[in-house]
Amino acid sequence: MKKYKLGIIGMGNMASAIAGGVIDSFFLNNEDICFYETDKKKALKSSQVFKINLCNETREVFMESEYVLLSLKPQNLKESSSLISEYFEIDGNILLSVLAGVPIKYFERLISKKAKIARIMPNAPVLINKGISAISFSPNINSGQKDFVKRMFGCIGKTVIIDEKFQNLVTALSGSSPAYFYLICKYMTNFGIERGVDEDTAKELVIGSMLGSGAMLDNISNDFDEMIRKVASKGGTTEKALESFKDNNLKEIIFDAMGKALERAYEMEDSLSKF
Repeated sequence: MKKYKLGIIGMGNMASAIAGGVIDSFFLNNEDICFYETDKKKALKSSQVFKINLCNETREVFMESEYVLLSLKPQNLKESSSLISEYFEIDGNILLSVLAGVPIKYFERLISKKAKIARIMPNAPVLINKGISAISFSPNINSGQKDFVKRMFGCIGKTVIIDEKFQNLVTALSGSSPAYFYLICKYMTNFGIERGVDEDTAKELVIGSMLGSGAMLDNISNDFDEMIRKVASKGGTTEKALESFKDNNLKEIIFDAMGKALERAYEMEDSLSKF
């Protein structure tokens, strides 16, 4: 029996959101969680904020924890790979990775094909428990362990279970997409400011519209065409805006941008074969 239910390696924004979410929702108690963080200032702050145990080294996290959340920056994975390989216990650990572009097969190659691994792609709104996380599992994880992972990430938003072959696509669809929405909001706000509305009012109008529209999709209907028709009256202002989007190939612009994000995810995955 492990001392901790969850051990965390790398206490950045994502890991902090997860730790806070599972504690605030009473899914785990503070004493059920430990972590290791190389940045001493950040480590001390996390220990004080979440009141969870700070480990002295990576080895301690694997030795003492059943589920190990790997939340490093992808560029720091190379230097940590030997530690993961050395200290991961086939019969004692379940690895949870939130690293973009890092496939399950990388960890199976690093550790063993018998290793129990979950690959998760959360997005930024998990920071306020409003995110969505796409979860994929290696073949060796049992139903109870899958349920634990789903419930854990359910503490910070919604979850979907997805075939791992779509995880890079998920990065483009939901992992990166909050930034797309923020950019659209920025341009819409700038439009209002340039035509005389003060910045605070323009932001309030745009953000309020974005939030309300999302809530309608979530609560009334997620049929996009139906919801567009509810707003776009024949011959009205919305119809003119939609016609402009079509004339300026908005669909192609969006497809191209998301294609670039997907391309980059595969490039990151391919780069792992070099070490």
